[in-house]
Amino acid sequence: MLYFNFKISKRLLKYSFLFLVLPLCSQNIQSVKIEYTVSLSEAENTTIPIEYRKEVQAKNNAIANLVFVLEADRDISKFQAVDNMPIDSERVMRGAKAAVGGGFVYFNDKDKKIKTGDVFGKRMTIIQNNDQFQDWNITDVSKKILGFNCYKAKTSYKSFDKNEDEMLIEVEAWFSPEIPLSSGPFNYDGLPGVILEFSKNPKYTFKASKIEFNSNNFDLTEPKAKKTIGQKQYEEKVKKVLKDIRERG
Repeated sequence: MLYFNFKISKRLLKYSFLFLVLPLCSQNIQSVKIEYTVSLSEAENTTIPIEYRKEVQAKNNAIANLVFVLEADRDISKFQAVDNMPIDSERVMRGAKAAVGGGFVYFNDKDKKIKTGDVFGKRMTIIQNNDQFQDWNITDVSKKILGFNCYKAKTSYKSFDKNEDEMLIEVEAWFSPEIPLSSGPFNYDGLPGVILEFSKNPKYTFKASKIEFNSNNFDLTEPKAKKTIGQKQYEEKVKKVLKDIRERG
């Protein structure tokens, strides 16, 4: 069982009864299927060197056409990109998915969090830190997404950039307690409601565009690969590749 560590603002305490009452009013929601579209921040577009703009624009156009799907019930969630883009170049499609983390299938159940996909030419399953995204700061800032009341929550964690320098990843999520399933994009969970909007640092924003409840068109089978590695092993592989690229110039 997971124990969530919520940091709730004082003003939000007066609304906290919603997190208790709304799930009781939503017992008929046993599963959810959510489609997300992706948008790119304007700040990202203005930092592109002139000589790379044509190639990067093609990638960004592909990103704008990506659709991701979250399927979740009360025990399991699965998040992945769906192939529905009319893109001429397979390389552009792969680059678009990789840029937003969509090269993997993300799977989460009561026992584990994993992501499965291509790791430098080999299909692998990566076991992720099961409690990495539990330390949320829930605010009283709210808005509606697809008609559902949502609250803003923030968290952060440490990672590394292409030079292997430590960097802080700032995460912002908008979750709805009206949909009482603790799931979201990329195995981000731990909130008292499903995440309908999500961004990191902020660069790419994932926003729900369609929601279907209790669907029969559902696939929560666990993705498989012949080899399984831990998150630390995966990061070591990434760092080695980044080092080789820098040394080759």
